[in-house]
Amino acid sequence: MVDTLYGPGVLDVARVVEEDQCYALFLLTGDIDEIVAPRLLEQLVTAARLPEIDLVIVDLIRVDFCGASGANCLDAAHRAAGRHGAELVLTRPSQFVRRVLQITGLAHLVADE
Repeated sequence: MVDTLYGPGVLDVARVVEEDQCYALFLLTGDIDEIVAPRLLEQLVTAARLPEIDLVIVDLIRVDFCGASGANCLDAAHRAAGRHGAELVLTRPSQFVRRVLQITGLAHLVADE
């Protein structure tokens, strides 16, 4: 399923939930800005709440922009996933997004590749 979230930028969210394999994969394309961040957070937390899901994977390779609200969204999703017994990890951040994660203290959320 692909959702498009609109804000000053655009974020396409491709969701794959593999309940039989206990994970949800989110492939993001575009910008995580202050308008789309709350809706992205809602989608990530909804996946983490599923009893069959132990792992939420957020692929960031095609994310061009992630501001403070985007970083806050990812941090809040990580904390919420933990409260629901799931783990949230980030994969393949672009150089820009990796730098944002380092500055905001969230680099530890990036899974080893």
